Amino acid sequence: MLNKLQKKKKRKGFTLVELVIVVLIVAILAGIAVVAFSSMTDAANEATFEANHRSIVSAIVMAVAADDGVVTSATLDKVHGYISNSKGTGASTSTGTGANDNVGGLGGSPKGATYKITLKAATTGTSATPARIELESEFAGKKLKYTS
Repeated sequence: MLNKLQKKKKRKGFTLVELVIVVLIVAILAGIAVVAFSSMTDAANEATFEANHRSIVSAIVMAVAADDGVVTSATLDKVHGYISNSKGTGASTSTGTGANDNVGGLGGSPKGATYKITLKAATTGTSATPARIELESEFAGKKLKYTS
């Protein structure tokens, strides 16, 4: 009996089986963490995309209100002015103003997100409609649209 106790006291460190089990548990936990982090990143990018869309809608509303409800190319310039103070990457860049513009300068916009502003001309005739601004946003297959 004394011989067995002396052998146990001499043993130092962990066995190979114990080390393999610990490494396996750590690998499983790391795999779970990576999956959870990936889904959180996707959700955060989608929330950022929707927030940027709402910011552009606010800029459109402010620009139309500043022009007393009359939409012109100057109104489109004001929309760009309201959002150009933000710095960011990932959104399509703007090369100026015109009938169709991609909007840039959005802070923290997710990579691949596009925000397209279109100035629709007024129509005349029996069903006359005033000029309006349309915003089409797209990210990861999700599309949002706003018309002033």
